[in-house]
Amino acid sequence: MTKKELLEKIESIGLKLRYVPYEEPETGAICLKAKRQATINDGKLTGCEIDIIGAKTVRIWTCKTKLARKILSENNGCKVEFLDHECNLFVPIAIADKILPAFAKVRRKGRPMSADTIAKGISALKRHRMEQNGL
Repeated sequence: MTKKELLEKIESIGLKLRYVPYEEPETGAICLKAKRQATINDGKLTGCEIDIIGAKTVRIWTCKTKLARKILSENNGCKVEFLDHECNLFVPIAIADKILPAFAKVRRKGRPMSADTIAKGISALKRHRMEQNGL
């Protein structure tokens, strides 16, 4: 799938924030880029991995067990499987936009620039280059 198709799929599921998706090459699952990608160092997980299961659930595999306990106590509908120093957090899509920013990268919305602002920037850049070249 292309990036555009992945973004459309995420929007159709019901996620409103702009996450950074990718498709896992081995399984074809839709995943979201995490702030810190999952790696295993000396037998312990660091970071997290986020994937979308079906159209109703997001699975977060993370080492942040204390945060998972806090999320579990504050939100109904979440499920957690605790493992040794890691956990699987299952979050319904309905409340995922509230929880995912703690784990996933979220794209910032850019401000639209007016044509006047762009023209001023280009003319300032041209002036600067002419001054550097001694013209």
